Order: sequence, then C-alpha cells, then structure tokens
Amino acid sequence: MNLGWKLLSLGISAGSGFVAQKLVEVVWEKGLGKTTPKGDETDTDLPGAQIVVFTAVTAGVNAAVTELLRRKAMKAYGKDPAAKK
Repeated sequence: MNLGWKLLSLGISAGSGFVAQKLVEVVWEKGLGKTTPKGDETDTDLPGAQIVVFTAVTAGVNAAVTELLRRKAMKAYGKDPAAKK
C-alpha cells in the first residue's frame, strides 16, 4: 500500500465524518424540528431513545458517505491500492 493512498484514505475518513455529521444535523433539526444531541450537559433533558436513534443514524450516514467517497477515490486512483496482489 503506498503513502498517497494512505493519506487519501485518512482525508476521506475525516471528511466523511464531518459531512455526515452536518448532513444529519440539518435534516434532524429542519425535518424533525428537534435539537440534535451535542454530547454535553444539554443532553440531559433529551429522551434516551432520541440520543440512541441520532447516534445510529449518524453512524449509518457516516458509513455510507465514507464508502461512496472511497469508491470514487478508487476510480480516480485507478484501482484498489489496498488489495494484495
């Protein structure tokens, strides 16, 4: 595996996490009209089920965005550099 692909993978992981978080926040707040859990003391008044659902949805969106970006990067890079020959 070469250094370029490792750096690209790191960027994809970091970028997709940010994009997924913002996407879910916007949809959650505008679509449901509820505040998003922030992971601090303001979450104490939110129902536990809402926090669990928000976390699960965020993780799913993050996985989907990461995979889509990774596939696009593989096409641009040529082939899967992580695959063993």
